[in-house]
Amino acid sequence: MRTLKTLILAAAITTGGLICTGTAHAQTTFRELAKQGEAKKALALVDEGNEHKAFGEYTEALGKYEEALTIDANCAPAYVGVAWVRNEQKEYGKAKDAANAAIKADAKCGAAYRELGFAEWHQGETKAAKEALEAAVGCDGTDLPAYAYLIDLLEETGEKKAAGEYKKHRDAEVERQANPEQKKTIY
Repeated sequence: MRTLKTLILAAAITTGGLICTGTAHAQTTFRELAKQGEAKKALALVDEGNEHKAFGEYTEALGKYEEALTIDANCAPAYVGVAWVRNEQKEYGKAKDAANAAIKADAKCGAAYRELGFAEWHQGETKAAKEALEAAVGCDGTDLPAYAYLIDLLEETGEKKAAGEYKKHRDAEVERQANPEQKKTIY
């Protein structure tokens, strides 16, 4: 029988990073749900949604994420999937709603802050977007898209020095991911 840690790790790998791992809160939540088998069912649907998303099948992906939420109304990865699809469809208000629901389900889910920041940015809410994207990289220093969005936003708003600092962090993370045996550089 698989352990919870194995299930969470497998879910993190198969969801393409949409699952919010590494936090005591998320592990506790999923531990409770795993006892009931609900988390496993919900995450399997998130996986299916991610497969559809990868092929640009957004309606099907959205259906799978929403189905996961009927099983587990606190499934942060499903809300993040909904937010991602809504951002792709330029439905930024709905993306923000989904991202905020993910944050409510797991306040340390960096991907949720990334999707929230992206939606806010595209609605012209640059201050809120900056705060959300900074929270995203603060929660998960490995989220390269969050770094890219934040750097672009900072450059767009004339904050070149701050953008340069985040570029250093991003570049160090790119190097670390390319060479996993290298220790993480802290600035």
